[in-house]
Amino acid sequence: AHLKRESAVGDPTFDGYFFVEAEPPVVRVLLNLEVRAALLTIAREDIPVLEVGGGVAALQWRFEPTDASVEAAVTILRALRAAPPTVPLRRA
Repeated sequence: AHLKRESAVGDPTFDGYFFVEAEPPVVRVLLNLEVRAALLTIAREDIPVLEVGGGVAALQWRFEPTDASVEAAVTILRALRAAPPTVPLRRA
């Protein structure tokens, strides 16, 4: 069995919707209020999966996205792109 450790964000609504697998310092930087709100926008319509690592951020969902979901996705990816370079999203 492979067990994963969840990092709670401290936002009860967000924590109820999402399983976050990351170190707490990374979670605090990448999952800021703007990103959490945008992920919750998508979660009202679908089940988003956000994966960040190796210089790449990928956001997936299962169903045909609405305009609101696409706008939320752009918000998420823009915010991740602006993350400080000390966060391991970017490649050196």
